[in-house]
Parts: sequence; structure tokens; C-alpha cells
Amino acid sequence: MEFLNQSWGYIVGAIGVITLLWNFKKLVKDIKTDISKPFTDMNTKIDNLSKDLNEKVDKLSDKIDVVQDNDAMTRRALLTMQRNSLLRSCEDFIGRGFATINEKETISSQYESYHELGGDSFVTDLVNQVIDLPLKKQITADTNK
Repeated sequence: MEFLNQSWGYIVGAIGVITLLWNFKKLVKDIKTDISKPFTDMNTKIDNLSKDLNEKVDKLSDKIDVVQDNDAMTRRALLTMQRNSLLRSCEDFIGRGFATINEKETISSQYESYHELGGDSFVTDLVNQVIDLPLKKQITADTNK
């Protein structure tokens, strides 16, 4: 009987140690959860902010694409208008056989802008012909009398 009492003592002691270890394990798990919760919340907030930021970047990228497309269309339109104006002016000056200093300066300035927009060499040749034309004084109403 004494053996049984002693065995029961060991069993009860072992159950006590197991219970103690079980409670300690649960306590450690609870502490880990409490410690990691702020980090989990922070990671969730960071993920949400990252998603929001990516959406805003995508929207801005789309807007930039639209602006770039509009800019390209505007540049092409401006190039076409300048080309037509230069061709008309060059045709007039070459047709009459001379140009004034003011006309040559205006053509040169307009051509620089046209060239910066990507203008072609056909207009370059015409502008060079105008620059090479004989120089005459500005025609005014008084000189025609």
C-alpha cells in the first residue's frame, strides 16, 4: 500500500508539473500574441498605405500619359503652323527677289523655333535661300509716292 501511496504521490506531482508547464506554455503564447499584435496591426496599416500609394501613383501615371499625348499633339500642330507660315513667307520673299533685315531676322527666329520642334530640311533650304537674297530697305508708304 505504501507503494501505491508513493506512486499516487508521484502521479499527482507529475500532473502538477505538467499543469504548471501547460500554463507556462499558454502564458508564453499569450505574451507572444500580445507582443506581436502591434506589429501585425502596423504591418496591416503599412500594407494599406502601400496599396493606396500604388493606386495614386497609377492614377498620376495615367494623367502624365495624357499630358504627354496632348503635348505631342500640340507640338505637331505648332510645327505644322510654323512650317506653313515659313513656306508662305519664303515663297513671298523668294518670289519678289529680296528681303528686308526685319524679314530675315523674323524668318531666322521663326526657323530656330521650327527646327527645335523637329522641322525638316526642305524648309531649311528655303530659309537659307531667303537669307541669301539681296537686302533692301523696308518698303513704306512714303517711298511708294
